[in-house]
Amino acid sequence: MNNKKIVFFIIFTILVFWIVVINIYTKDDTSKVINENLEKNEIKPEEEIAIKDEYNTEIELYFVDKTSDVISKEIRRIDARELIDNPYKYVINLLMEGPKDENLYNPIPKGTQVNSVILKKNTLYLDFNEEFLNSKDTDSIYIILNTMYQFNEIENIKITINGEERDGIRDKFVKTD
Repeated sequence: MNNKKIVFFIIFTILVFWIVVINIYTKDDTSKVINENLEKNEIKPEEEIAIKDEYNTEIELYFVDKTSDVISKEIRRIDARELIDNPYKYVINLLMEGPKDENLYNPIPKGTQVNSVILKKNTLYLDFNEEFLNSKDTDSIYIILNTMYQFNEIENIKITINGEERDGIRDKFVKTD
């Protein structure tokens, strides 16, 4: 009987020893797996750039080609969040800054400032200072119309100078499809 107890004790001790050893090795493997999963969920700089790209959108700005005098579009990639407050004012200000393409020019006279940009119903009201009247031709009006009509909700555009209608731009410009 004593031999049975000794054998049982030895087997029990070996079994406990193996359980402890296996538990230690398994615990290390489990912590490695947890650490690997944490590293996988970590945002890497490349992914941050991709997330920022989700906010980008393209807009069309129209200018005049220097060689052909034809109105041409320039595609700009912008952060769409810039369009939240007043998208029309933001885009008209980009237009006023002029083209980035060296082959294009902005026919809107230097010194022209935007006084206000307001959308009421389907009409966009653009108010400029006196300098706008120094345009040499109608290209300055057409680049504004082409640029702003990319917004689907705009059906008409009314241009005023310091809040008043002026000769040559009294009409309300109606979008034609």
